[in-house]
Amino acid sequence: VGDTWSNAEVRITDREMALLAVRRYGRALRYASEELRQEREVVLAAVRQDKTAVVFASEELRNDPEVIAAGLAGPLGSVTLTADRPKASAAELAAMCLEHGSPAPP
Repeated sequence: VGDTWSNAEVRITDREMALLAVRRYGRALRYASEELRQEREVVLAAVRQDKTAVVFASEELRNDPEVIAAGLAGPLGSVTLTADRPKASAAELAAMCLEHGSPAPP
């Protein structure tokens, strides 16, 4: 019996859930719906948490000056390579956000 979540294409469609997820783990933006990937606040929260999350933003926001500035803000040492990040499924991220309920600082 396989893990049903491992092959599922899970999408976060709730805006508040998306904000909770990306504030804890910026790359959770990959699980956000297309509509949420086009929302500046959601994308900025993700990029401020993990600069590499910008790759999951809509093309328009990837080229947005405010998003670019957020990605460049802070010391270079604050950029975390994805190989060093723990992996989590969308279901795990959602459960973690519901369990802890408090977003990470921006």
